[in-house]
Amino acid sequence: KMNRKYSVQEFVNIATYLQQSVPGITLSTDIIVGFPYETENDFADTMKLLKTLNLDIVHYSRYYPRPHTVAAHYPQVPMKTVKSRVKVLSDWFKGLNPYSSLISKYMVAWVSGEVEGENRCCHSKSYIKVRIRMDCDCRL
Repeated sequence: KMNRKYSVQEFVNIATYLQQSVPGITLSTDIIVGFPYETENDFADTMKLLKTLNLDIVHYSRYYPRPHTVAAHYPQVPMKTVKSRVKVLSDWFKGLNPYSSLISKYMVAWVSGEVEGENRCCHSKSYIKVRIRMDCDCRL
């Protein structure tokens, strides 16, 4: 396995405690899809956990074996399977809209040079992506 120093239940307990105790907190996690020995049940459990925790941000990537690591020597999950699982996770996550309550709200944001169409991209203190219309009369 991945040599984590905590259990799934410990992660759930901490995330739940923070969500209940810290109003406005943004919680995120990183998911590596297709780590050696990941079964369909493992992936299903991961998806179930993500849906239960209702996290704000989920970073995900495919597992790639890195030279000189123990995991690189394990039997690898077929790339076709990994890509399929990433698509399932990606489609689910794209369907979420955790920040709909923030639309048209004022907040402090750090401006970057990133532009998406007619919008300038910024980030809030809790790293929520904020899109500001370029023609917006915003206070700077």
